[in-house]
Amino acid sequence: MKMNRAFFIYPGILLLLFTLTCCSSPKGISTEKFVYQCDEGKTLGVEIDTRGEMVMLTINRRWIYLPKVPSASGTKYSDGDSIFWLKGEIATIEIDKGNIYQNCRPKP
Repeated sequence: MKMNRAFFIYPGILLLLFTLTCCSSPKGISTEKFVYQCDEGKTLGVEIDTRGEMVMLTINRRWIYLPKVPSASGTKYSDGDSIFWLKGEIATIEIDKGNIYQNCRPKP
């Protein structure tokens, strides 16, 4: 019994198109960049996408991407290990469930 090659090719093409469509980041999303100054003189870079769905922290040459999660108060981003929690202009940041940055404010 001879199988039609299209039987194997078309599902592969559909899978590739689905992967490229659903898993790539949308083009044209802009971000806002900030430098936050925290207690004890600690500073870190923060980049928030303008849709508010994701934040990227830059700490000690390390990038941490955090998605937005539900919050009873303020705006919260977390991956389960690290948290960026913004209430008004003041942020609290916890990295790897231990290193805590408190009273963080954007530098002018």
